[in-house]
Amino acid sequence: MTAAIGIRRAMCRIRFVLGMAALGIPAFAAAQPEGLRPPTDDCDTMAWNGYFSAWEASVPADAQLWIDRFNYDFNRSRRAEIVLRGAGDTFRVAGESSERLILTDSTGAETGTIGRRVVFDERLFARAIAAIDRGIALHPDRLDMYLGRAAAFAYAERYGRMTDALCALVARAEANGGRWLAPDGRTVEYVEPKQLIAGYLQDYVNRLFEAASSSDGDAAGESLGRLARCEVEYCPESVVALNNLGAWHYGAGRIDEALDCFVRASAVDPSDGTMLYNIGYLYLRRGDKESARTWWRRLLDSPDVDERRRAEELLREVDGKAAVQ
Repeated sequence: MTAAIGIRRAMCRIRFVLGMAALGIPAFAAAQPEGLRPPTDDCDTMAWNGYFSAWEASVPADAQLWIDRFNYDFNRSRRAEIVLRGAGDTFRVAGESSERLILTDSTGAETGTIGRRVVFDERLFARAIAAIDRGIALHPDRLDMYLGRAAAFAYAERYGRMTDALCALVARAEANGGRWLAPDGRTVEYVEPKQLIAGYLQDYVNRLFEAASSSDGDAAGESLGRLARCEVEYCPESVVALNNLGAWHYGAGRIDEALDCFVRASAVDPSDGTMLYNIGYLYLRRGDKESARTWWRRLLDSPDVDERRRAEELLREVDGKAAVQ
């Protein structure tokens, strides 16, 4: 008998409240002190460097200075390259888009593809990170700065450093009790631990899951485990964090460790259908059909019609009455 599908993961979307950057390209937002105006030519690097130097000389602790410098240098560090591949070549390098133009000959047979990849000028990338690091040092409770820093590493597919940035964010959340400073420099916004994990970190976790599933995903897998453990240590009551850790263990073949995480998550929220499914699935993997039935029967009480229907299919499968496709 084959189980219907594998472990289910949480698929929350990340949310940036302080408006610095999305998980992708940080947005440039100029907000200069009175008397200073940004150059009109984005390519005039001398003018921009002079502008930032004058800003720093005037108000060196201005958080927006370091955000804008980060955005400027990060966007300058990126450039696009064309990637030409032969027919059947599906190899992907870092920064390469999955979207490709297929080339064909006169008979319609594929002869190759044209794609695009983003590469980085390391000197400018390092300057961008140094700028946001300076901003964080001056304003250690600005959540948007931590997220923007992690987003830059994620966009560049530097998952180890992205994880370092997110674990530093979590460490700061522990230190400041989840109280973050808004861009106005005065308003304090509280982000409780479960919200931080589900609403702010989960998209990064999902990205690591996707990268870890690739042929060269060992580094991403290591980063995934490190981030998942960091989340659980920070908030042991987070169902999302426990599910992430359990799914990581499962992907590495550690069934008992995965089961322990899912059972702990279900104890926090007994109504969570994803956990009930995962626990039953792992018991089935261990050959314990009765325990699988016990957990999947609880899905029959779900208010979700599709989940109840799915539970009926799973129970029939365990009993050998029907194969689930």
